[in-house]
Amino acid sequence: MKISAAKHVFTVIFLLPCFAFAQPYDNPEINREGCEPFHSVITPCADVQEAVSSRYLESERIKLFNGPWKFKMVESKSNIPSGVSNPSFSDSGWDKLPVPSNWQRHGYGLPVYSNHTIGVEPDEVGIYRRECYLEPVDLEERRVMLAFGGARSALHAYVNGEEVGYAEGSYLPIEFDVTEELKPGYNNITVIVYRRSDGIYLENFDHWRLSGLFRDVYLSMRPETYIEDWRVKADAQGSWQVSAKLRNKSGSSCSGLSMNAMLFDKSGKIVEAKRNIRIAEIPAGGEAQAKASAKLGSVKLWSDEKPNLYRTVVELVKEGTTLETIGCNTGFRTVSIEDNQLKLNGRAVEIRGVNRHEWDGEKAQAIGREEMLADIRLMKKSNINAVRTSHYPDDPRFYEICDEFGIMVMDEAGLENHWRNHHENKPEWLGSHMMRIKGVVERDKNHPSVVFWSLGNEFFHGPNVQKMYDWVLEKDPTRAVFNDGRGNKGNNQVGCPSYSNVAELSEAHKTLNQPGIAKEMAHCMGNSLGQLADMWDLFRNPDYPMLQGGFIWDWIDQGWTMTENGRTFWDYGLRCGKTYQSHFCINGIVNPDRSVSAKLLQVKKVYQPISVEPVSPEKGIFKVVNRHRFTPLSEFNGRWKVEENGKVAAKGRLPELSAEPLQTQKISVNLPAVEDEAFITLSFHRKTALPAVPAGHEIAFEQIKISDGEPEKLKEMVLVRFRNSQAQANGLKVKIEGGLPASIEFRGKQVLESPAEISLWRAEIDNDTQNWGKTFEIYAEKWHKAGLPDVDFSLEGSTVLPDGRLSAKGTVGYKQKDYFKTRIIYGLTDSGRLSIDTSLEPLEDIEKFDMRGLPRVGWIMELDKSFVNAQWYGRGPQENYIDRLAAAPVGIYHKRAGEEEETYITPQAYGNRTGLRWLRVFNTDNLGFSAKMYSPESGVFESSLFEFSAIPYSEKQIKEADHTDQLEDGEKVYLHLDYRQAGVGNMPKKRLPEHEVPVKPMDFMFILDFFSE
Repeated sequence: MKISAAKHVFTVIFLLPCFAFAQPYDNPEINREGCEPFHSVITPCADVQEAVSSRYLESERIKLFNGPWKFKMVESKSNIPSGVSNPSFSDSGWDKLPVPSNWQRHGYGLPVYSNHTIGVEPDEVGIYRRECYLEPVDLEERRVMLAFGGARSALHAYVNGEEVGYAEGSYLPIEFDVTEELKPGYNNITVIVYRRSDGIYLENFDHWRLSGLFRDVYLSMRPETYIEDWRVKADAQGSWQVSAKLRNKSGSSCSGLSMNAMLFDKSGKIVEAKRNIRIAEIPAGGEAQAKASAKLGSVKLWSDEKPNLYRTVVELVKEGTTLETIGCNTGFRTVSIEDNQLKLNGRAVEIRGVNRHEWDGEKAQAIGREEMLADIRLMKKSNINAVRTSHYPDDPRFYEICDEFGIMVMDEAGLENHWRNHHENKPEWLGSHMMRIKGVVERDKNHPSVVFWSLGNEFFHGPNVQKMYDWVLEKDPTRAVFNDGRGNKGNNQVGCPSYSNVAELSEAHKTLNQPGIAKEMAHCMGNSLGQLADMWDLFRNPDYPMLQGGFIWDWIDQGWTMTENGRTFWDYGLRCGKTYQSHFCINGIVNPDRSVSAKLLQVKKVYQPISVEPVSPEKGIFKVVNRHRFTPLSEFNGRWKVEENGKVAAKGRLPELSAEPLQTQKISVNLPAVEDEAFITLSFHRKTALPAVPAGHEIAFEQIKISDGEPEKLKEMVLVRFRNSQAQANGLKVKIEGGLPASIEFRGKQVLESPAEISLWRAEIDNDTQNWGKTFEIYAEKWHKAGLPDVDFSLEGSTVLPDGRLSAKGTVGYKQKDYFKTRIIYGLTDSGRLSIDTSLEPLEDIEKFDMRGLPRVGWIMELDKSFVNAQWYGRGPQENYIDRLAAAPVGIYHKRAGEEEETYITPQAYGNRTGLRWLRVFNTDNLGFSAKMYSPESGVFESSLFEFSAIPYSEKQIKEADHTDQLEDGEKVYLHLDYRQAGVGNMPKKRLPEHEVPVKPMDFMFILDFFSE
């Protein structure tokens, strides 16, 4: 297709180093030139059977150009070589770059990450060239489209030296009719991709600002009269409607046309067919419409739980000969808003969602079907049922997978300025706004998985946004519309305050007049995701019917895989390029390689659609709550086990489950006799496989205490007497210096590498340090002003008590400030049991800081590196904190220091376990000690829960590192025995008071029992 003679004059001028007039990439009123209209995803096929079975771009009529292209990057538009689009231009010295890819991932240009700083990309230009060979038959009576799945941020395309068009809108499809430019034999394709264009001012996403041809490039072979667009509607009442728009691009009128519309079930059997739908003669260059409809008596409905799919196929026929066929997934479902609730097929849904960037640590934004499948399988196994495509339309394959596996999608237009400009008010920017919503709606309108349209993210509402909203409401009233525009004055159908705590959500519910679905519900940066369980208790409270969940920010850490000095790690722009907002792209539930994290396990537990409530737990009577909307419990097997003191006392299968969706069922378990602390764990497993969930997969569990047992009281002990601050018994030698344990030697083995110390600090986690929400002012700033990383114990005096114990009195403080009046009493029994009783009473110097809470309170012991083994009875096996422990049941677990742990991409405190009854730490020779904690109750020390971590790095090492490769395993194991550690919180909110470590009087005793086996 020749654009125009004037356009070709423009092309010549454009390729010169200097420009005489504004180019389209600098003109907001020019968004696309020479492009085909937006339309539904179409993979043209040769026959009906191919259309039934094909997926996106899987057809003989698609010629993929994925693979190596000749490539050259220049630093600015002024450096584009003159004549580069000419087929005779020599590119012999150019490199080869794979397509799809981001060129920065392959060593070209500057990788940049920015959360909200606009226009930070350098003016790089990537020039792509390749040859394609076409047989004469490829061009016979055909229209050939050159298509790009995505290109950031704009491109010019040339075929055999002829400019075919310009496009921006990085995440939208681009399609040029290049029939007239192509010829039989070899053809040259040249694409010039601009990193900077006016489009970036509406694409200010919290993401890596990368560039290139990062999605598929291909030729699509169409007949001269073809199906330009089509729409399939299928609702829960069995209505099936098909409409097709036909285009005649031949040089003459086209007659004798008819259309067949067919509906196939999963097995490939025809369920419904409307044949020989006559189409009136279409004049040259004209268009026509064809429609078919039927009312089916019985259909299987589509939902996230039951993604029943059919396949609609349309066949275009001319005088008995098939011109082309196309197919798409079809799901019968109805989305509605009733009683201020979002409903699917008449039932209010839970949005157990995540925001998802397209990302892979190796491939960056150029991910393939393999990564998409990995995402969806992991989501479905983790009870995630919804995805927001933050903040742009995803690759078309993703929606196919969501259709097939059952994911509700909030499909988002590629619009965000992060409130950095007011283009929503400027008429010259209207086209760019409209292009973004039209592109995503037209492309994805046939996908049953798309439940919401979103106008974009974080922008101001204004006339341009209002036109977007009005257009989509009129275009597609079958879905809900989300408008994130600030000041939208009610022009929005779903939403509630983002990043809110329970109190704020409860208050917001009072005035909600729409489904309360949070676009960004919780923030997962680093060691985080506290309070999620509290939030979902509220969402599931029947007194708050309009609170229906939301989307966690976000799914995957956008870490950039790097290897330096033989060590592999993930970067965030600091070392591979440039970052404008530090590591704010590292806020995923899963790691950049999609490995499971403790955060994901918490999400799975909190999102689980089956729960258990105690009725008479001591008698084994429980209520099972089925939170599924469309799935009966008969599809699950139930199992139970009772553990007493962490050891299995009995186990078995639950009675047959039968509760229908949103119903409950009482069950009874024949419990064994127990005397001590005991828990029952009930788990629920799929009987049969789903597309992403194998048979036997555990979908939910609940652990309920059935016996408290008697708390262990500290018994009187036969003590040996401390002399000269030293004592020994049964192979254990203890030496106290300056009031602290300086040496602990057991059977000739030195346990401590340096004196044990009282610890009040952790290497701050992200939620302790951010300006957003002022968590830095609330937490880290005060901690560092107080010098908590360097507090020490200042001995005022020590005495030997009448019973032989050593009492050391003094203060814990920093420099000249005294924070806690402190008393430490050491006792050693004749059997070799060491007790450390610590009493802390806050003083005026610490109270002046008005701290909301301390990071932790406990002891830090630097152990010999051989003490790598830890076994405990408490919560696990993964790390857990007092506000993120739902997924960590009480049990007996084992770990090795430095193994099976998460060291966060930006190093910060990690590895904590809560709810400990006891801990055993031992070396490779099985020499070690057990630890228990006791707290005074009514004057008697009783066993109490404590926390611990055992890691190969000190807190200061962690704090000083920017990346994990800077953490060097030393010669020590750092054992924290904590009275309490603060929760991880949910930025930008403060931690709940019950998740803090308040500055108050504290008294706790650790008992260390040494052993050698």
